[in-house]
Amino acid sequence: MKFKKLTVVLVILITVILFISSTVPAAALDDWQDGDEANYTGGHTFDEEYWVADHTNTTQEGYNLTSSIFYMNNHNVQAFLVAIKEIRNETNVGVIPYQLFGLHYYSPEGQEVFIGAIFAFLMGFNNTYDPESGSKELDQDSLFYIIPFGAANLVKNNYVPSTERKIERIDDKHYNFEISYKNLYAFVTKNLFWSAVLKTGWIAKFSELTIRYEITLDKDNGELRAETFYTLGQVTELWAFIVGIPMQVDVTEIPETLGVAAVHYVAMFTSYSRIDLGVARLP
Repeated sequence: MKFKKLTVVLVILITVILFISSTVPAAALDDWQDGDEANYTGGHTFDEEYWVADHTNTTQEGYNLTSSIFYMNNHNVQAFLVAIKEIRNETNVGVIPYQLFGLHYYSPEGQEVFIGAIFAFLMGFNNTYDPESGSKELDQDSLFYIIPFGAANLVKNNYVPSTERKIERIDDKHYNFEISYKNLYAFVTKNLFWSAVLKTGWIAKFSELTIRYEITLDKDNGELRAETFYTLGQVTELWAFIVGIPMQVDVTEIPETLGVAAVHYVAMFTSYSRIDLGVARLP
């Protein structure tokens, strides 16, 4: 199938790649030609069924910023993931596990749909749900932000963050995008503003954050499903900061009722106002 030049999903993907680059002018989209994406995807094009590639830009400060780009194109459906992989120079390396996932398809009524989801942060809460007694409203006072990151000096530090990514084609109706971050910390706070002002909060050291996106296409009934799965490593060390002064905390003091959720910001664009998000038009 020959797709329309620069459909919604491809425009957004290329815009993300170009605008984080310090070497490509923003006006490059004005005379974009089919196949130009190969310059930023290691030779891959949007006509291929699936691929994953890294793209590196150099900032004005001399840091190399590498993003991993995943892409799938099958059964009239396109999915992509743009994830920040790492930023480094000769002596320092850092990771921030934030990413944009996109899904593009047509509904049975011919509506063109694009859904974008940005992974923002993790959120902790007091999980006291008892399935035997029924559901319970979330305790708003127990919520706190968990912002993961990795950072190390390559010369002085042996706890160096790393990133691994892979794409899997289970069959022509099932694809996985996966990116795994190792050797991480997390900034934990109940209020981002006051933590910045008062220099208070917690820093947790933990082993892993793996995020896997599964795209499943059911050609028989025309259904499309995108799911996200998370693997969160064990906390090994914890520090509390009070007015910028660190104090180590025993990790056994972390309550057993701690629950963790992932927060995504989601946007949807359609060619019509009404849409069934669970159904796609598959050839």
